[in-house]
Amino acid sequence: MKIVATFYKEFLLLVRDPGGMTLLFLMPMALVIVMALVQDAPFRDYQEIKLDVLFADLDNDSLGTRIKQAFRASPNVNLVERHDTAVVNDLVHSGQFKAAIILPSNASNTLRLKSKRVISEVLFNAGLATEFSKQAEQTGIKITILFDPVIKANYKQVLSGAIEKILTGVQAEWILDELQNELNEWIYPG
Repeated sequence: MKIVATFYKEFLLLVRDPGGMTLLFLMPMALVIVMALVQDAPFRDYQEIKLDVLFADLDNDSLGTRIKQAFRASPNVNLVERHDTAVVNDLVHSGQFKAAIILPSNASNTLRLKSKRVISEVLFNAGLATEFSKQAEQTGIKITILFDPVIKANYKQVLSGAIEKILTGVQAEWILDELQNELNEWIYPG
């Protein structure tokens, strides 16, 4: 009975105190609204920004074309082409552009050779006759990505990850094409 009386007494105190009742309900609502507004601002930053990125394609082959296509399809990246790497470096370091991608010459051929080497090694290990030889591992493609020092770390990670994803996708496609060509030569010689 004492518990019921205590609850009743506290209820009467709350009902007779309109200021306390207001604070009891308005303060949590105000906290929720303020927190929602504070957390919404960073997400809006990432959605509304359009990042201008310089692109120097020294390769002038299919890999550069694929990178251009991928970034042109992105709503948040505006790809600006330049071919002089000295100008690209100056524009990024002066702050006129937030990032730059420099695709080295012969990058497409290097990636094709790497794809052929992977397929030759797979077929050789599977016991299929190929002209695989254990030569020194070719170095990967050295794509240079320059960033303005004031750019946020998240943008750096996203841009680097996008380049990595594009390269992986192109290489996977070329590996499958090379595998199909090798298997066709093995099945239908001649």
